[in-house]
Amino acid sequence: MEIDLDNLVFNGLEEAQERNAERLEEADKKWSPHYPAVIQRWYDHWDIITPIFKFSMGVRTAFYTTNIIESLNASYRTNSMGVGLDFASEIFNRIGC
Repeated sequence: MEIDLDNLVFNGLEEAQERNAERLEEADKKWSPHYPAVIQRWYDHWDIITPIFKFSMGVRTAFYTTNIIESLNASYRTNSMGVGLDFASEIFNRIGC
């Protein structure tokens, strides 16, 4: 499913808007029986998703990469909450510093 939707997003600049709609329909036919909620979200948010097709591949890749990095940073922040000086002090005490 990811490959089908990636083709839709990453090839949007070179092709007409109608072709992207056709690709979404193809993904719908193939994946809707397995993942109906995912496909429905694409249809529900099509007007929000399609403006990104106007940007070049480099700009869109930067958008996606930035989102991935921000997601990773959010995970680090969430996982490190509550880890503070007490944790560091305990480590130093254990290693004899």
